[in-house]
Amino acid sequence: MRVWPDSGFSLMRLYVEEKKFGHPHASMLRRFQHHIMSNARGETLSIGIVSDWLRSVVRAESLKLAICRAQLVTRFLDWLVEQGALGINPFRELRQKYCCRESTAAVVRALVSEDPVEALSALRGLPAYGSHLDPRFGTTLNECASSDAVIKRTGFSASTASYNGVKALPTVPFTAWFRNTLNRPEPQQVTLNG
Repeated sequence: MRVWPDSGFSLMRLYVEEKKFGHPHASMLRRFQHHIMSNARGETLSIGIVSDWLRSVVRAESLKLAICRAQLVTRFLDWLVEQGALGINPFRELRQKYCCRESTAAVVRALVSEDPVEALSALRGLPAYGSHLDPRFGTTLNECASSDAVIKRTGFSASTASYNGVKALPTVPFTAWFRNTLNRPEPQQVTLNG
C-alpha cells in the first residue's frame, strides 16, 4: 500500500499522468505536497495544515486563486483516498459537516477568515423551521415545545390572548372548532310534498 505524501512525488506524478494534466497543474500539486511534507512533521494531513497552506496562497496571490487551487487539490485528495494512500480528504469532510451544498469555495473562504470556527459554523445554515427574514423564528422543535420560548421569541401569549401587551380578540382554538364541527348533528333533509 502506498502512503502519501511520498518524497519522490510518485503518486502525484501518477495522478497527473492518469488525468492527462499539464505542467502547471503538476507544479501546483508539487508545491502543495511540498508544503504538506515540510509542515506535517510526521502527522497525517489535517485541517490546520490545509488552512495554513490556503493562507499562504492568499498572502502570495489572491483568494480567487486559492479557491481555484483548493478545487484542484480536493480532486487530487479524493483520488488519493480512492487509491487508499490517504484516510480522509479534509475538504470533503468539512463540506459534509458544515455545508448545505458541496462548495469547496465556501469552505476555503471560511478557513482563511479571521475566525475559521465561527465562519464554518455560519455555513451550516438555518435551523429547522428557521427564517432568514426574522431571527426570532429560528427555533428548534424542543424550543417550540416550551411555551416560555414561544412567548420570549414571538411576544405572543395564548393564555392572556395578547401580543406585546395589546389585547387580542377572543378566538376559539382550531382544534376546539374542529371538534365542535364534527359533533354537530347532521342537517335535516326537508322534503316538499307537492
